[in-house]
Amino acid sequence: MSLNNLMVYIIEDEPKYAEVLSAYLKRFEHRYEVITDPFVAANKVLSDTPDFVILDLNLPQVDGLDICREIRAASQIPILILTSRVSEFDRLAGLEAGADDYVCKPFSPLEVVSRINTIMRRVRNPAIEVQALTFEGLTLHLKEHTCFANDHPLNLTPVEFRLLRQLISEPRRVFTRQELHASAYPDGRIVSDKTIETHLRNLRLKVNHALPSLDVESVYGVGYKLDLAERQ
Repeated sequence: MSLNNLMVYIIEDEPKYAEVLSAYLKRFEHRYEVITDPFVAANKVLSDTPDFVILDLNLPQVDGLDICREIRAASQIPILILTSRVSEFDRLAGLEAGADDYVCKPFSPLEVVSRINTIMRRVRNPAIEVQALTFEGLTLHLKEHTCFANDHPLNLTPVEFRLLRQLISEPRRVFTRQELHASAYPDGRIVSDKTIETHLRNLRLKVNHALPSLDVESVYGVGYKLDLAERQ
């Protein structure tokens, strides 16, 4: 399935961000249109029906969350929020408003394009239901909610299982603490960073004990990833 030539609408009033996104979308053979007027954004998206929407939240006189809700109330067009709002509360509010993903500024344009492609693959293959996720001897059976390391059961708490499910969904990708918080607590509860760190530390010990070749690695200032352990 080709993901080239998507029509992406960029709802963004800051020229520097719109220019960077436009350049990278063009580089990866996508079409784009920049919408700077937030008062017409939702109606234009709903009338033109692009393949994808990148939405800034901090728009002049209009909250981007309201635009997100208006689009989502009438359409399932994928929406990626791109904003300087970095708190866990803001991220959860964006997802609850109907966004498919949430990226904080400053951002990597390559990561944005990668996330667009990931979301579009999921949207275009809704009938594909993943039964298990595997990486280097580690297997998660999703329906059974069980984990195995080289066919040996690995006992995880519910929070640890949800964290590992997120990490193993894209091995070697660094997930932010906000992303991991959302996967660990899908009900939207607010917990401290220390609580998340404790769960991740316990998960790391269990995974590394069962499979010394693997590590739940902390990436300073960014987040965590599941990867091969560095050899000493």
